Amino acid sequence: MNGRAALAVVLMFALATTAHAVGVPVDFLIDSNSSNFLVDVTAHSGLLSVSDSDSTSVSGSIETLLDIGTGSPLPPTAGLTVTGGRINADDTISLAFNIFLLLDVDVLVDNISATIQTPMPPGTMTLVNPTTGEYQFDLAEHEFTVDQGTITATGSALGNPVDEFIDLAAEPVSGGPDPGEFIGSLTLAETASDATSRSFHGDLFFPVDILEDVPLNDAGTLVATVSITGSLVAAADFSMPLGLPGDYNGNDAIDAADYSTWRDAMTAGASTLLNDPTPGSVDETDFEYWRVHFGETLGGGAGATGPASVAAAVPEPSGWLLMLFGVVALQRWATIRFLAPA
Repeated sequence: MNGRAALAVVLMFALATTAHAVGVPVDFLIDSNSSNFLVDVTAHSGLLSVSDSDSTSVSGSIETLLDIGTGSPLPPTAGLTVTGGRINADDTISLAFNIFLLLDVDVLVDNISATIQTPMPPGTMTLVNPTTGEYQFDLAEHEFTVDQGTITATGSALGNPVDEFIDLAAEPVSGGPDPGEFIGSLTLAETASDATSRSFHGDLFFPVDILEDVPLNDAGTLVATVSITGSLVAAADFSMPLGLPGDYNGNDAIDAADYSTWRDAMTAGASTLLNDPTPGSVDETDFEYWRVHFGETLGGGAGATGPASVAAAVPEPSGWLLMLFGVVALQRWATIRFLAPA
């Protein structure tokens, strides 16, 4: 296979395997007055078992890609994909385990911080109350990970000293419930609308449920079963475009003409773009969105991904985009060949 053919194969594979969750970025701010972690730890050593618990309020944000379509009313199914954010415990968790002459251990859980991700995007929601705009989602679609903070255990167990330090960044604790066990919710209230967008206030309720066994000494004879439960209550105010995100020229399809519109806007230094998936700027992010969603059209009705009908996730290998790559590759190959010594 010559160099040009190999390059074409690589480009075809890269285009065909690109994936991206559909949605508009929405960041939900956690209400620390209504959000909390309850940490319950049961220490086991042989036949001994003793428990203690403590709680803390939490703060931070939950970053999402939210897809509720581009029309009215709200669709019966929608997309909620958690992409990042961070949840921070506001206080130190202090636990004590004591059985006279047998167990005397203090445990401090300090500076813990967690993230939520949707491992297999897009996550889905079902509209359960069209009047109030309430959607529900299965927590099993999302993974909760405690990946910052420390656990310090000191004292003695069965006459043996306990002096353990666990860095959660190196040994993260993660998990989630079984499907159908815990249900979260997102309630949307429309606050305004105009010719180009609809504005909403969203209230997000995210339950927390993690269960993990953590050794507290090198011998493994003292084990702590750690249960982290609680709830995250967060809110956001945001706008959703009425058109098809990525359709920069407004013809209800994401096609080649939208690239030209984006390129001209970039060249002109524009800050606005019709059906911009990331309003407020015109940059490479808008190009990337266009590339990933090339071929989508408005008006098909598509379950969790709203009313955008995907004609083709990316251009076909024989299409204009691959031809463009081919021309560039050919020019580069010709230049290299010309410069190479005979």
